[in-house]
Parts: sequence; C-alpha cells; structure tokens
Amino acid sequence: MKMLAACLLSIFILTMGCQQSDCKAPIEPVVVKGTQNNSKALTVFYTRTGNTRLVAESIRNEFDCDLQEIKDLKDRSGIKGFIVGMIDVKTKKKTKIMPKAVDLKDYDLIIICSPTWGMRLTPAITEFMNASDFKDKKVFVVAVAAAEMKAKTFKRIGDEIRSKGGTDAGNLLIKTMFKKPEEIKTETIKLIKGTAIYQSK
Repeated sequence: MKMLAACLLSIFILTMGCQQSDCKAPIEPVVVKGTQNNSKALTVFYTRTGNTRLVAESIRNEFDCDLQEIKDLKDRSGIKGFIVGMIDVKTKKKTKIMPKAVDLKDYDLIIICSPTWGMRLTPAITEFMNASDFKDKKVFVVAVAAAEMKAKTFKRIGDEIRSKGGTDAGNLLIKTMFKKPEEIKTETIKLIKGTAIYQSK
C-alpha cells in the first residue's frame, strides 16, 4: 500500500512539475522567409486540422512571400476542441495566441488564411486582427470552409479591416469538403491566380 501511495505521489509531482514548467509549452512560430530578401507580402494563417496550412503554404509559394503561423494556446484538438471552438466563436470569447502580435511594418500586403467556424473566422485569427495595425496595408482574406460562406460575413470582415486603417483588398473562399490534400493545393493555386492581388503582384 505504501509503495502504491509513493508511486501515485511521484506521478502527481511529475505531472505538477510538467504543468508548472515549460516542458509542454508550444514553440513560438517564427516568420518563414520567402526567397525574396525584401518581400512586401506576408501570409498569416491559423490551422486546426492542417487544411488551412495547405492553403496558406500554396499561396505563399505562388507569391514567394513570407509566412507566419498563428498558434491558439487553447487546446482545439479533436471533436471536443471543435465544439468548444464553435461555442467560443458564437460567444466571441477571447483566446491567447502565439505570437501575441506580428510586426507588419515591412509589408504592403497581408494575406490572412483562416478556417471558418459558424460562418466566422477562428478566435486565433480574430485575436491576431485585433492586435494588428493595418494602416496603409492591403488586407486579403482567405476563408477555408467545408462548404459555403455568406457574403455578409466577408462584408463584416472588410469593415473590421477598414476600421483598423487597412484597405480591404478582397477575399476568397476555398472549399475543402471531401477533398484530398493535393486537390486542396490545386484548387487554391487555381483560385488565387484569378485574383486581382495575384495579377498585380
């Protein structure tokens, strides 16, 4: 009995030590530079399942621009994480992100890629936008959705961009339902090449 108690105490101490230390702390994502030394465009993304990463990386490759991932410090994994995420979106609950802010001063064009939960951008991307100064920036939003997206949602996002001093440079919807990774990449490249921001780069 004493041995069992000692084992349980050891497990408890190890668990507490791990919670109190940085042993499981996520690594802060850094900007991945394009091959251009003076890229004026930045693609920013958050991903839960990996689909939005595929979209963001495909866009980044086409623009040869810099890439910045936003991490949500709240556990969004699995069905539970998705349900909590939907609730957080509906109740407009804030979340902690990493990095807390992204330095945008060297960029003219910001491309934001986000999954859509309940016809809204994710809490992590909302936090990024709230923390950002878009003054004199063109901001293009790419919504990654299973199916459709309402026009009024894009209008609301455009209003938010303008309220922060930015120019709404347009938007794009990438549908991912029943699509394989290669299909998502192909669809993304096809659609982004048809946009005004790509044709004017």
